[in-house]
Amino acid sequence: MIKKVLICFFCFQFYIETSLAQLKYLVEDFESLATGQLNENKLGFFTYGNLAAQVDEKQSTGTGYSGNRLLQITLGSKNESLGWGIGVGLYVDLIPHTDYFNFYFKSQVSGAKSQLIKVNIKDDDDENGKYDENKDDNWCSTVSIFSDDQWHLISIPLINFEDENFGGDGSFNINNKDGRLLVINVEFFNVKKTELHQPCFFDFICFSKGILPTIKSSFEPIKSDEQDYCLLGAWTDEGKKGDFLKIASSFESNFQKQSNEKLDIIHFFHAFSVTQGNLNSNLLSSNMLNEMLSRGYTPMVTFETKFVNAGKHFTQPSLNDILNGSFDYLFVKWAKSIKEAQGIVLVRFFHEFNGDWYPWSVSNNGKNPKILIKAFRHIHAIFKKEAAFNARFIWCPNSLSKPQAPWNNILDAYPGDEYVDFVGVDAYNGAGDEARILWRSFRKELTLSYFLLTSNYPTKPILICETACRERSFDKQEDSEKKAEWIFQMSEALMSDFHKIRLISWFDERNYFKINSSAESTKSFLSNIWLNPYFQKGKKLDVR
Repeated sequence: MIKKVLICFFCFQFYIETSLAQLKYLVEDFESLATGQLNENKLGFFTYGNLAAQVDEKQSTGTGYSGNRLLQITLGSKNESLGWGIGVGLYVDLIPHTDYFNFYFKSQVSGAKSQLIKVNIKDDDDENGKYDENKDDNWCSTVSIFSDDQWHLISIPLINFEDENFGGDGSFNINNKDGRLLVINVEFFNVKKTELHQPCFFDFICFSKGILPTIKSSFEPIKSDEQDYCLLGAWTDEGKKGDFLKIASSFESNFQKQSNEKLDIIHFFHAFSVTQGNLNSNLLSSNMLNEMLSRGYTPMVTFETKFVNAGKHFTQPSLNDILNGSFDYLFVKWAKSIKEAQGIVLVRFFHEFNGDWYPWSVSNNGKNPKILIKAFRHIHAIFKKEAAFNARFIWCPNSLSKPQAPWNNILDAYPGDEYVDFVGVDAYNGAGDEARILWRSFRKELTLSYFLLTSNYPTKPILICETACRERSFDKQEDSEKKAEWIFQMSEALMSDFHKIRLISWFDERNYFKINSSAESTKSFLSNIWLNPYFQKGKKLDVR
């Protein structure tokens, strides 16, 4: 039997739980789409029955969880199965006794006091990536929602969901190991005549641990604490030429007319070599590190255990090659160079290991995260032996794992608190092949990994080591979200949902990622990030 619950406005009723509550996974906020359209192929959105769906911006507030876009639904027939849904296909760790399914709802149905809605959460018990009613569960909860032309935050405890389909295993096992979250589906039934052809609206569909934390209004998230801050770093094209000091001056030049502020972090990459087989062509310089430090910058070095420009047919080193000591002499040289630096140097090994595009990735090393842990500890031990105690190690996954698989869970590749000083994450909007690009809001891109990092490593400061957003120039829809808007929402999220992040480092490369890719984007970064006192200049990271 499906539980039926009367839901009303939750926003002011659960202060006892908000201190423990956290946004866990953002299913959809509809910021990715142009108004008046739904790109069903890219979003994974679907409808059934005589129901019209489109993205709308007239009912949004422009800030907080509301953003600038939402979903408008219009019911077009009576006594027919009507619904819409979103395909997900991710491993998300959901716990029935602590977690909630949330969405914002507003109805303009005249003469109706409430509407009956059924929410379906479909899992993937047979691990084949698609819903099969003979093998997978369908978890359902029916709610009656007020129709009073006001926004309501609807929070349904997952424990209220019951299994409607007996084809699965009957266990709510949507987690990082046993089953993917496949589909979120919202269904209208027993539609009344008064409800036909009248719009209702949905926004910010998400899961949270505890009641979704909000203050003041239904769409405003909890703000950061007084002691919170976020530093700024950058990598630019100039780094490719080896003069890493020009990275800072290049990025800062975008804002010199308005401000004399400087970056906090200079980010640069350092590989085994830039040509195959020549290990000594690209050694780290302690003089360069000391010059950065003397000018007030903190160096952040991403060490890449590969040969750059080696060609597709060249066999890159594996993690086992690192473990067997083949490159120890080079790690010793790197450690000695950092030891000679007169200050803290941030070092990053095996970044984005949960992707499939680097030779050190879990995907390319037997799908075994334990090998990555051993390799990380191996390099850490060399730095310790060489007394490079000023090196601070960053462990840094990508914001989403590719492929989605139980063996590619980032938590399984954590080397341990003893070996990690900072936990990092790389989060891009619009990386990859332009033909396959999905536009994702900053919150949608980062929420899942941020929850995993903060909940599992609460004592470790969090750094966004690489982030960027491309321009929307290839999209002909004029009213799609633009890069400038994305930057504003990033700033807003960092000062609220993601207030434990202590650094964002912009990846200022390629025409579409550069911060000056348009006058609007530069202006947005200037006002929302560069001149915003929350993004402090000159402050040093808590390196402990």
